[in-house]
Amino acid sequence: MKRILVLLSIVLTGAPAVAQPLLHSQWEGARVAFLGDSITDARQIASTNNIYWNNLVDILGVEPYVYGISGHRMNQIVGQGERLEREHGQEVDAILVFIGTNDFNGNIPLGEWYTYSMEKTIDDGPAEVERKHRELVYDDATFRGRANTTLRWLKTHYPDKQIIFLTPIHRAYAKFNDKNIQPPESYANDNGYFIDDYVQAVKEISNVWAVPVIDLNSICGLYPLLDEHAAYFRNPDTDRLHPNTPGQLRMAWSIAYQLLGYPAAFPKYIAVEMDYSETAPALPENVLETLRDGDILRVPARDEAAVRRVQELVPVLERRGFTVLDGAAKLWSVRGIPAPEGNNKTNVY
Repeated sequence: MKRILVLLSIVLTGAPAVAQPLLHSQWEGARVAFLGDSITDARQIASTNNIYWNNLVDILGVEPYVYGISGHRMNQIVGQGERLEREHGQEVDAILVFIGTNDFNGNIPLGEWYTYSMEKTIDDGPAEVERKHRELVYDDATFRGRANTTLRWLKTHYPDKQIIFLTPIHRAYAKFNDKNIQPPESYANDNGYFIDDYVQAVKEISNVWAVPVIDLNSICGLYPLLDEHAAYFRNPDTDRLHPNTPGQLRMAWSIAYQLLGYPAAFPKYIAVEMDYSETAPALPENVLETLRDGDILRVPARDEAAVRRVQELVPVLERRGFTVLDGAAKLWSVRGIPAPEGNNKTNVY
């Protein structure tokens, strides 16, 4: 109905209508990267059905950056993230990762999050004691090891971004060709694991790596093992693995209401300090790469080239999610930048 009303507006007024999100929230305008497998892959829009993230554009007003690829598994999410970083750098607010069903179907062992040993440490006293010690496992042969590698990369390259994982949804029989037949989830894979075990492992990411996990497996309500839910999937006879347009829309609404409870981005601040002293240090060449949340950017005010360089950096910082405090306003009216009369000390505005 929403799209019909927009079309009528264009016909009657002769001017395009600006689409408004159905839910106004902190996610409106947020730049959200979507990483995942075939259920996220943008190529299905042209040939089969709409996708949950495209519905989130209408529901929440997000700006999607989509990198999901059909057939991908947990160990390929880093590659998607690298492409995101090449194309958008740090100019992204949140990253959603929807992965796991192909690891189940590909018989990837679950593995462990940690290895354990007894090691010596210093306790209150001080005194040397022997304690049980754990280290994360980065084993590309296991699902949890792959998850550790993926989260290490995401949290290293996007330390100040919102990162959210989605659990795999339920799955039933699918036959894509004579060489690609996938049984329903009532059967375990070759390692004896059910899809539920991979869902549980994704849930565990929440506490192991301090990221929110949306349990889409339960909250979207899609249950393709029942014929009554076959209408939410592409083909009731040959594909109860991929949700169709109604199924993707149901997923989108489920995700949207969960996202309302999470920040779309975390506030970050940079303070600009104008230094009028004769000994003000030069602006570092790599200043943009070194700035972090809470830093003070000291600008040599007598160096007009440096000030104008910071003028150019301010909008870049804002696109990266920073709020530039107070002194930034001073940068927009540079006229020779005279030092305040009788003052050769640092001034903060």
